[in-house]
Amino acid sequence: PAQVGVSLYCVERGGDVTYHGPGQATVYPIFDLHYFKKDIHFFLRYLEQIIIDLLADFNVFGVRQEGFTGVWVQDGGMLKKIASIGISIKNWITFHGLSLNVKQDDLGNFSYIKPCGMDIQMTSLESVLGKEVEMADITTRFSSIFRDTQQPKAGTPNNPIGRVSPLGDLGGTLSFDSPGVPLTARRSYD
Repeated sequence: PAQVGVSLYCVERGGDVTYHGPGQATVYPIFDLHYFKKDIHFFLRYLEQIIIDLLADFNVFGVRQEGFTGVWVQDGGMLKKIASIGISIKNWITFHGLSLNVKQDDLGNFSYIKPCGMDIQMTSLESVLGKEVEMADITTRFSSIFRDTQQPKAGTPNNPIGRVSPLGDLGGTLSFDSPGVPLTARRSYD
């Protein structure tokens, strides 16, 4: 990876090997699961649904793959992964998060790794749509969807358990990272 300008970091989150670059929306939702739901698998499915809802805003149908974490879409007649999730939890507080591949010109570095430890193909929102997508639009939509899930709305898939409030008010907060330098994160087994 160093030969192509990618740094390698060992981190304490699930998901094995991943790549983060400037063509991704990387989101770190920090939740106190004491006030959300103390169920790791439920939280992972919640994050997948956030991504699926965002893709639906672009008329892209995102799906889950049974037994795997992340979101897949049809691209060129094949099911390809568009979003990855790798979290860690300490004292029921979540950290790390998710990444959505947005830019089509930032997929090449996935060829140097086995994304999430799997033999899969990755894609991006621009690749699926065949047009440019502004990163600011993605950030705005992620913020809106997370905010919507914090409001209790009966019968909506965005809000399976009721209210999720900002961390300062017991539930979760959100931060975005648009790295200027590509990096690869690998789960630390220490």
